[in-house]
Parts: sequence; C-alpha cells; structure tokens
Amino acid sequence: MRVFFIYPDLGSFLPRHFQHGIGFLSAALKKAGHSTRLLYLSELWPSEKLVEETRRFAPGLVCLSGTTHQYRYLAQIAGWLKSSLPRIPVICGGVHAMLASEEVISHPGIDMVCRGEGEDALVELADALDRGREYHAIKNLWVKWKGELVRNPLRPLVEDLDSLPFPDRELFDHQAVLDQDDQRLSLLVGRGCPYDCSYCANQAKRQLYQGIGKYVRLRSVDNLLAEIALCAEKYKIRSLDFNDDIFTLNRPWMEEFCAKYPQKFSWPFRINVHAGTVDPAIFQKLASIGAEMVRIGVESGSERVRRQILSRRIKEEEIEKSFQWAEQAGIKTWSFNMVGLPGETAEDALATYNLNRRLFPDHMQVSVFNPYPSTRLFELCQKQNYIRGELTDGYFVPQSVLNFRSLNPAEIHNWHQRLMRLSLVCRNGKVLKRRLSGKTVLCNLADELCRAEVSAPVPDYYGEELIIIYEESRRALIMHPPCRIRYELELPMAAVFSFGIMMHPGIYDRGEKGGVKFFVRAGKSAGSLEQIFAHQLDAKARKEDCGFFDFEIELAKFSPGRMTLELGTEAGDPAHNQFNTAGFTNPIIVAKNPGIDNHKNMAGGKSCSARTP
Repeated sequence: MRVFFIYPDLGSFLPRHFQHGIGFLSAALKKAGHSTRLLYLSELWPSEKLVEETRRFAPGLVCLSGTTHQYRYLAQIAGWLKSSLPRIPVICGGVHAMLASEEVISHPGIDMVCRGEGEDALVELADALDRGREYHAIKNLWVKWKGELVRNPLRPLVEDLDSLPFPDRELFDHQAVLDQDDQRLSLLVGRGCPYDCSYCANQAKRQLYQGIGKYVRLRSVDNLLAEIALCAEKYKIRSLDFNDDIFTLNRPWMEEFCAKYPQKFSWPFRINVHAGTVDPAIFQKLASIGAEMVRIGVESGSERVRRQILSRRIKEEEIEKSFQWAEQAGIKTWSFNMVGLPGETAEDALATYNLNRRLFPDHMQVSVFNPYPSTRLFELCQKQNYIRGELTDGYFVPQSVLNFRSLNPAEIHNWHQRLMRLSLVCRNGKVLKRRLSGKTVLCNLADELCRAEVSAPVPDYYGEELIIIYEESRRALIMHPPCRIRYELELPMAAVFSFGIMMHPGIYDRGEKGGVKFFVRAGKSAGSLEQIFAHQLDAKARKEDCGFFDFEIELAKFSPGRMTLELGTEAGDPAHNQFNTAGFTNPIIVAKNPGIDNHKNMAGGKSCSARTP
C-alpha cells in the first residue's frame, strides 16, 4: 500500500533537515512491503496544489506529523484533505499528537491519532488497510470507528532498538539535506531521557509509558557504527551530529564507543551532555576521538529557577566545571538557555546573562519559553492563567505567549535580545582568542597610526576609537570612506595579518545606500601594491552586516623584510556617502608560525618596526 507523509516544517527558521521519526516509520513500512513518499513543506502550499499532489500519489493512508508549533498547519491540511479526498484515512502522529491527543482527535479531518512510538502500530495499520481488515483495535492508536472514538491502550516499548531498520534517509533526498548543513550527518543513539525537567516533553512521555516498558534505551555501538558506515557509502559527509538529549548517559556504552569509533571513522562530531554526567577524563577521551563541540543545558543562571521551576537539580559549580573541562580538552562549547519562564524575575534573567558571561561559550542558543501540553509547566501556566496567546511558528521567536507579573512580555523580549547580543560577543571573542592562540604578535597597527601615511578628504574622517557593538568592545581604526592608511613595515619573519571590519553602530539606521567597501593592498614597495582582500558591508540594507567580522590574510609573499601594507575604505555608492562611517578592528600582524605568548606582545612591546614614509 502507498503511504503519504506530510511534514510542514514551517517557522523553524532552519534549513531543510532530516526528521528521524518519519525516517524510522518509513523504513518500517518499506520493510513490511509498503511504499512511501514524503511531502516536505518549507512553506504552506495552496489547498488545491496540496490536494492535487496527494491525489496524484493515490495513497491508501496519509500520515501527518509535526510539533506543537506546527499543529495549526497540520489541522489546516487535514481539513483540506477531508473535504476533497474524504475516502483516504488520515492519521496524525508526532509529539503533539502524543501529548495533546484529545485536541488532535477532536479535529474533524483527523481519523486516527498515534499516541506512542509508531513503527509497529503503523505497519499493523497499513497491513490492515491493504487487506481490507478492521483496524479499530490496534494498540497505540485512537481511532474514530462507526461514530465512536476507540481509545486503544499503549503497547510495550521496543526495548531492542537494534531490531528496527535504519531510518529511511532517501525519503528526504538526504544528500541535499546534508549539503545545506555543511554535510553534517544527524544521528540518534537511543530514545528517552531519565531526567524530570518540568518543561520537557520527555517527562510527559515517560509518565505516559510508566509500567509498560523501559523508557531509556540505547542502540548497540556496533549497530550505530553500521548505520554510519552505510551512510558513508551513500553520501558525502564531513562531520557527525549525535542529537540525543544526553550522549554521556551510559558510561560503559560511551567507553565502548570511544574504543570502536576511531577504528572505523575520523570525522569530527557534536554531542549533547548533561553537566552532571561528565568529568575531565570523559572530555579528554571524547576530544581524542574527534569531539569538536559539546552542547550543555544551562537553561537558567538562577539556582532558584533551576530547582523550583525547572526541576533541574544541578549546581552552578557543576555547570561551570563542565564548560571548563570541555575547553581544557579543546572542545568548543554551546549553551542552551531560556528566558520568560513562569515566575522568573529580572534578577533571574540577569543571573542567566552573568553565568553565560562567565562561561563564555562558543555558541549560545537562546529561546523564549513555550509551555508544551502535558508538561508540569504547561499545567502551572494554565492554572495561573499565564497563557494569553497562541504559540508562534518557531522555537526562536522572541515573543512570549505568557503574561505574568514578575516579568512582562516586553521585558522578556528585551532580555531575549540582550542574551542574543551576548551570544555574538561570546562567538566573536572566541574566534579572536582562537585565532591568536599561541601566536607571536609582531605589530599592532593601531599603535602605529601616528607613523602611517593617511589619505582622507577631511582630517576628522579617520582616527582611533573604542567601538562597542552588542556589548563587545574593540579597538578600531575609524576610516570614513574614501580613506587610505598606508604602513611601511619591517617584518622579521613570515607573517599573517589578522583583523576585523565593521560599520559604525551609530549609523546602522542612518547609513546610506550601498554601504562600505573594504580593501587591503600589500607589496614589497609602495609602487607595487596588489589587492589581497576586498569585502563589502551594508548594515542598513542587511541586518546580518551589523557587527564585527574577522579575517586573516597570509603575508608570506611579502615577508620577512620590508613591505608596504595599505588599508582602505570606499563608498559602495559615492553619491550617498554622508553617514557611512566604518573601520578596521584589532588590526594586528602575527608570526605565521606559533611562537611565544602573543598576549604579552599585544600589551606593549612590538617585534616589528614601522618606518615613517
């Protein structure tokens, strides 16, 4: 029989991605002899087009899947299908259907709801439909049957995950999915989480399955490695991403993985961990086999919020140590954070800000809290009448659906924006620190401005300034276009030019058409300069051009010895150039090879000489 999956990935602001649940369901159906197809919607189609696409495939069953954020679209699609193709049964699954089953099954366009894990139930349903048999008594399904609603009980969980076929990636045109995410392969090690966080769907799902099976389960290491090997044969891969909630949950399993993975693969990989499940030895071992980034849940910097609201009994010291241990092992860090939690205060939000400021992760993920059905925080928000609006489409929208006294919606929005600005500060700071780590600074061009040759229409069009963007401060050479600053240098060794560029934050709203063009020219003499860098920013036209942007250029062709280096700016549109102030930030020249501690050199002494032209 033909089974048609429809997945409306709307409002997530993420590139097309692989949805593991649908992949496992499709693989189980194909193993049982059925055929499947996926309609992956990155935007909502007109009803006529969607109905015609469904009719063309002629399915015997339509499967809708999505999250709570996507349910509004699932409901709309179900209505269209029932109106135009009433004879095709429609089943809805996914986390929202599992935890808000009464809401979903009450929709007139939805005939069935899958409440638990769906592989066995969906195969049993497809078999029954294909053979014309009754299907109203299938476990895990709620079914509308002859004017009544049949609420079937749950079947035991599948404890042996190795018995399941590998997820169907071809359903998603998987190479295209990989290519949109730097060819990073997404994988799942197991299912379930043992922790009792009050905001998480895992807590609600574990209660649903209480007494009918082991909730936390892992695939064998060999089974996982076999899937990776199969994907390596089919696709171009550059790295791996293990999306399980806690990769380090089972120590013996992880020890076996660390022993076997490097025997077969060398790709770098990313993982999620809980701060209470790690130590320095774990991070050192993971780093030695390719762990490049670790994601750790902070959620709130307030211990009161973590313990009393989130049910996360993790100490601040444990969180800080986990980040320190990861960085000491050479692994990049990523923090998960929320703001707008029910009962949160401005002091709590500030604690989240300050903790992340100390952690200084490579990446901060910041979400406004959303109450999800069947979780304890959802029930609290309902009881306190905090919910005043509908959920937005995506996870990272800065508006809250809650309204409570201690932190109003406007304050929640402001704290979200402040945390997002801190995220940029941390990311840029880590890039600069990593860029300069172990390098010898030969010359700081900001210190040499007094010796440089400057060409500017007006004297005030250039100079040194401390620039603050998104709460990060940098030393900058301000150069209103058109402007050129030329240095005559004597470099004792092969060198690299490390610098940033930016448009002045004071003109983000007032900047003019075309923005600013930046260039760097170099040569063994002033008469033989060649352009070695060019870039353009337009902060008024593109929000993504607001901020600092860092670069490195090798100067090996011109060093060691005497050389000329010229920094310049030009107006993108010379007819509109009144407010386009811009400049180069942290412009330093470092030795190409690692040397002595460069931070001491930056503070004062210079290893190169700048000659007055």
